[in-house]
Amino acid sequence: MTHLPSRALQPMAAQIARAICASDGAQVQALCNSLATLMPPPTGLPSAKAGVRQPSNSNRIGIWAREESDQNPGYRRLDRYRSEWRLWADVEEIPAKSKGPRIAFLGESVARGYFYDPVFAPAAVLQKLLRCVPELHDAEVVDLARSNIDPAGILELAGQTMRLKADVMVVFAGNNFCFAPFFPSSVCRDLGKRLADRGYRGFIDHIETWRFQRTDALLDRLATIAGNTGTRVIVVVPEFNLLDWREDRTWLVPILEADRNMKWFDLARQAQAALDAGQVLAAKRLAAGLIELDEATSPVGLSILARCHLHEGDFAKARELLETARDVVRALPVFTSPGCPRAVQRALRNSREKHGFHVVDLPQLIQQRLDGQLPDRRVFLDYCHLTSTGIGIVTEAVAKTCMQMLGAGRPFPLRDASAVLSTPPEVEADAHFMAAIHCARWQQSQELVRFHCAEAARHSPATAEKMAAYLDTFSRAGAPWLGRRFPSLIGPSGSPTYRYFCEVSPFAHKDLQDEPLVDVMRKTVRERSPTVGAAGRRPSNSVRAIDKAINLISKNYFAPSALNSKIYSLQTKVYFEAYEPVSRFLVWLDESMKFRLEMTYRTPAAEPDHLLTIHVNGTEKRRFPACRDWTSAEVHDIVFNAGGNELAVMWPRAQGATKARIQHSLVQLHLGILPNPLMEFGHCHRLRLVKALIGASPPAAAADGS
Repeated sequence: MTHLPSRALQPMAAQIARAICASDGAQVQALCNSLATLMPPPTGLPSAKAGVRQPSNSNRIGIWAREESDQNPGYRRLDRYRSEWRLWADVEEIPAKSKGPRIAFLGESVARGYFYDPVFAPAAVLQKLLRCVPELHDAEVVDLARSNIDPAGILELAGQTMRLKADVMVVFAGNNFCFAPFFPSSVCRDLGKRLADRGYRGFIDHIETWRFQRTDALLDRLATIAGNTGTRVIVVVPEFNLLDWREDRTWLVPILEADRNMKWFDLARQAQAALDAGQVLAAKRLAAGLIELDEATSPVGLSILARCHLHEGDFAKARELLETARDVVRALPVFTSPGCPRAVQRALRNSREKHGFHVVDLPQLIQQRLDGQLPDRRVFLDYCHLTSTGIGIVTEAVAKTCMQMLGAGRPFPLRDASAVLSTPPEVEADAHFMAAIHCARWQQSQELVRFHCAEAARHSPATAEKMAAYLDTFSRAGAPWLGRRFPSLIGPSGSPTYRYFCEVSPFAHKDLQDEPLVDVMRKTVRERSPTVGAAGRRPSNSVRAIDKAINLISKNYFAPSALNSKIYSLQTKVYFEAYEPVSRFLVWLDESMKFRLEMTYRTPAAEPDHLLTIHVNGTEKRRFPACRDWTSAEVHDIVFNAGGNELAVMWPRAQGATKARIQHSLVQLHLGILPNPLMEFGHCHRLRLVKALIGASPPAAAADGS
C-alpha cells in the first residue's frame, strides 16, 4: 500500500475489529461494505481470469438470490449469508409473484417484531389481515424487515426489492436514523465549527439538521427507485416509549462551557431530591435552572421538568420535553438505545406532499388510541419495540391503507382482525420475559423490570421455569449453553426465546449488571412456582469464598445508573473513564471478608492539591492526592459484610478543564474522529479487591495517601 488510508477511517476500523472479536459475522460484513464505499478505487490490480465465474449480486434480495440460469423463478436463501439469517425472516425461499397483489415489507427490528419474532411478525400479521378482505384473499406480503439495518441498508434493499415486482412497498424505519458510527469529513468539519461557536448546543443543532437532510435525501432516492417501476410506497413514522423509558436514569451531561459542570451536578442532585420528595414547584424551578445551565443539551433537566408537568396533567408540555430529552441524548456521540427523533419523523411526514407517499403516522395513532396520554408500556416493551397491541395498531393502519391503494372498497373486517391480532399466552409471556432482561440490560428502573416479569408470569405460569433456568444458566461459571437448564430457557427452535438467546441478542451474559433483574426473578419464581427452584441463583456481582480477587471495573460490579466509558463510550478504552463525580461499585458476599484495594489511577482534570477519597459502605477509608500522571495506591483492611456492599470512589472536582477538552475535541473532529462529549473526572487502569490472607499485616508503606 503506497498511501495510508485517512485517519477518518479509524473509528470504523475499530468497530470492525470489535465485531470480529465478538464473532459477529453479519456486523463485520456490513461494516466492511460501508468501509469499501469510503476507500479509493483500487488501481493496478489484475483483472479477473477469463472463464472464472465471479459472484454477482445482480439477482440478490437481502439474503435471498437466484441465478439467471435457474429454472426456479423464486429467490432462495443463500448459505454464504448464514451469519445474517438470524436478523431476517426465517423463510427459506421467496416464491415467484402470484396473481394476487404483492406487498414488500421493509424495516428495522421494530418491523421484525422483536421479542415476538418469528411467531408474531408484523409482515405475517399484515398478510393475514389483508386476506380477511375477499378482494385481497390472495394478497402476499414479503417480509424483508432486518434487525440492525441502517439507512444505507434500507436504500440498498429498496433497490433490490424492485425485482419482486411489488405493487406496494411498506417502509417502517427511522429508529436507526438518529446517529452514525462515523461521518464524512465535511460533516465532521461542520460539527467542529458548531462546537467551537456554541459548544455542544451547536453540535446538537447541527446533528438535528443532518438527521433531517439525510432522511430527506434517502426519501428522494426511494421515490426515484419506486417511480422507475410504478411501485406505490407507504411510509410508517415510528414512535417511542416516552413515559416509561427513562432518559434521566444517569446524569448524562456534555462538557459545558465556562466550567459549569460541577454546578450542574450539584443542581441535578437538588432537582431530583425535590422531585422524589413530591416538591413539584421546587423541582420545576430547579429543573428550569438545569436546562438554562446546560442549554437543553442534557436529558436530565428536561425529564425532571416533564415529570412535573405530568403531575399537573399537562400531557402536551410533557410530551414536548420528553421528545427533546430523547433527541438530545441521541445527538451526542455516546452509546445509547435507538429511537426515532423528531427531525426524522418530520422528514417522513413531509414525504406525503413531496413524493406522494402514503404516510401511516404511528405517534398520532397511538395518541388517539391512548386518549391523548403519552405512549407507554401498553404499546411498548422497551424503548421502541412494540407490544402485540402496538403491532396491532400499526398493522391495522397499514392494512387499511393497502386496501385503499389496491381498490378494496368495503369496510375493514374488524371482527376477523381481532382474531388475527391475538397472540398465544405463552408467546406473550416470552415477550415480556425477554423485555424484562432487555430493560435491565439498559439500566431501566426495577419497577419496569418487575412489571414485565409479572406480566410474563400472568400470561403463562410456565414462565417461572424459564426464569429459574435463566438464574441457573447465567450465574454459573462457563458458557451458558453448557448449563443443564439452558434447554428449558431457550425453548424449541423457532420460538421467540430460541431466537433471542441463541440467534439474535444474547444480552444476558455474565459481564452485565443484572442485580434488579435477579431480585425480581427470584421473587417471581418463589411466588408463582415455589417447587421449581433456581439453582445457582447468585447475582452476577456476588463473590464466593473461592474468589481470590474482584475486578471492580468490569460491568458486573457497576452500581445501577453508572456513568462511565464501559457503558457509554463509542470507542474501546483500555482503562476505565469516570464521567460522574462519584463512581459506585456493588459487591455481594456469601460471608464477611477482608480485602485489600489495589488502584492505578489518574485525575486528568483536577489540580494537584485536590483529593480523591475511597468510601466503603458510606464510611471514608482513605484519601489520595489528585495526579495527572498514572499512579498506584493501596487501601488495606477493607471489611465487607455478608450481603450487599458499596465501594465509592469520590473523584476530585474537575475545574478549568473545559477549554482544553473542547480544543481536543476539535482536533479529533478535524481527523474525522467523534469525540467523547462527557467530562472525565478520573481514569482507572486497575481497581480491584484482593482477598486478604488471614494473619497477614500490611506493608509499612503501602500507599502515600493520608
